[in-house]
Amino acid sequence: MSLILVWLVLAGCLANALFYVVMSIKIDTLSTMWVALGLAVTGAVLHFPCSRFSYAGTRLVAATPCRMSTAGLTESLGLFCLLVALAGLLGGMYIAISEESVGALLTGLSIFISSGFSALCLLNPRTSLNLQFSEEEGRASAGETALSLWYVLLRLSLLYVPTGAVLSALAGTLLSLWACLGLMKSEWTAMMQGPVATYLVVGAGLYPLLMYVTYLLLSLLAEICRAIFDIARNTQSAEE
Repeated sequence: MSLILVWLVLAGCLANALFYVVMSIKIDTLSTMWVALGLAVTGAVLHFPCSRFSYAGTRLVAATPCRMSTAGLTESLGLFCLLVALAGLLGGMYIAISEESVGALLTGLSIFISSGFSALCLLNPRTSLNLQFSEEEGRASAGETALSLWYVLLRLSLLYVPTGAVLSALAGTLLSLWACLGLMKSEWTAMMQGPVATYLVVGAGLYPLLMYVTYLLLSLLAEICRAIFDIARNTQSAEE
């Protein structure tokens, strides 16, 4: 999927650059030509973070096991995400049919994919999230349980990076081409779609790197909190 993401981001940048070229011709100005040139260069530059960091988070999760007191929490969250996925899909299809809205269908599919992916990971936490469940469930405090939930959400967001980036790049590419067709037909509402496509494509290219750095920083904060809990537990045990 890393190679797919690289080519999708490159294709999205080129398609978005084509949109700004068409817009430059339509409104008779050269200013947007510079934007098109910048997007072409951006597509080449984003090759590095896409290829290096799209699966870096997945490898990091696989290399660092995490301990949790009970599997009931992840299973409950997984079932909830499964219900959200089904509700999003059925609701999006219903609204799309009743109001003839393509946007509602795409929104429903997005909810289905993201929530379904979360449910799949949460219902298989040992293999997907690399979680290890302790037999001494009663020793975990409320703060430690909350910290474990924090780790689960961080790992889940990191594992979603490849899928989310590919979907964002694909949506940006298709939206850029749709906006180009709209401009060629003199549908000036398409001028609003081009910048949205730019954010989607460029965001897809930077998303793996940004999520990786965010995960490291938040994990550092979580480790500090865990150290505080361990010190408090050891102090209490020594007093007893």
